[in-house]
Amino acid sequence: MRKPSSLKRAPASREAKARFLIFTEGKNTEPAYLNGVKRKFGGALVDVQIVGGAGTPFTLSEKAEEALKAARKIKGKSSFEERDQFWIVFDRDEHPKLAETFEKCKANKINTAFSNPCFELWLILHFADFDKACDRHHVQSHLCSIYPKYKKSGGKLVEFVDLENYIELAEARAKAQEKRREDEGSASNPPFTSVYRLISAIRLASDQNTTKDDQ
Repeated sequence: MRKPSSLKRAPASREAKARFLIFTEGKNTEPAYLNGVKRKFGGALVDVQIVGGAGTPFTLSEKAEEALKAARKIKGKSSFEERDQFWIVFDRDEHPKLAETFEKCKANKINTAFSNPCFELWLILHFADFDKACDRHHVQSHLCSIYPKYKKSGGKLVEFVDLENYIELAEARAKAQEKRREDEGSASNPPFTSVYRLISAIRLASDQNTTKDDQ
């Protein structure tokens, strides 16, 4: 596999304090949103790289594992563990090997941003709470009803500028939703999304490095 450019040491005098390598299942919606996150929170000290349309969840975990091993060889274990985060972003759908995907990620310290039934649930939470167990078609239809641009784009794309001011609100709603699932004893049953963990991690890295840079 071709090594992502972010894993190579750049000759620049200031090296990134944090690196995020993100593999997504989807090739349109997820990369469009995450590239918006990258533009807003990424930069010289927070390097975000997105590989869209990278395959099924298990394939994502395999690719992330390969990239992780490559990073360890290039930079050494201590440097790698301090700076790099590897994430896979995927939906429930009807994918095989979901249990194996989570097991591989846990064993290799790969982070998961999982949505049940689909990523669009995370987008909805920018606008309103949503706590109805349903399939991805219903979730996507509901998103269209509250955010018509999603349907009109034709490619299921989002304009990040429309959502960026509501990220923290979406995170709070996702956390509350997760707590409800836990209280029900249903863990990651629908509706559920842990995408907030990825976004929060990027925001935190950006805030920390901005603060250090100002000192």
